[in-house]
Amino acid sequence: MVALTFGMSYTEYWENAPELLVSYAHYYDKKSKADFAEQDTLAWMIGSYVSTAIASNLNSAFGKKGSKTITYPTQPVFVCEIDDTAKAKKQERQMAKFEANFLAAAHNMGVEINIEDAAS
Repeated sequence: MVALTFGMSYTEYWENAPELLVSYAHYYDKKSKADFAEQDTLAWMIGSYVSTAIASNLNSAFGKKGSKTITYPTQPVFVCEIDDTAKAKKQERQMAKFEANFLAAAHNMGVEINIEDAAS
């Protein structure tokens, strides 16, 4: 069942309006894109470290005397960026969860709300 893939429980699927499934689908799409971007960034960072390590070794072995030396970094280069990204991702997840819970609560009270219209 597609709803389970989106993170929706069996009970939520059968006992709530179809609009909730659409909200879960939008959240799943955003989460998938964010996860891909995070994995892509991580792969790029690993490649950057590997490239620096190879260049450092080749420079030590075959570099000319007096030329600029390439050294491997002594500490992580992107620590601050990772921390900021993690904080932003956590806030995004919390807001998406709040939005889904708010829509479900409003629906259970018989109030239909469109988040896009309310935000503008």
